[in-house]
Amino acid sequence: MTVSTRLDTVHVFRDSLGEWRWRRRAPGGRTLSESPRGYPNRRDAITNLRTTHGYHHYTLMTGTE
Repeated sequence: MTVSTRLDTVHVFRDSLGEWRWRRRAPGGRTLSESPRGYPNRRDAITNLRTTHGYHHYTLMTGTE
């Protein structure tokens, strides 16, 4: 049996209204969860992410989707 060590990926990005959001995806690309709303700055979006999912088991990427 092979166990995958690939991590989920979290993208932090600006939406069409210019607000910051995050989206967590499994290694296969399936969306696991998304930010509940847009945030005025990147730091607040990441704070919400870490409050919800902690600091481990994902790779954090910033950019546009």
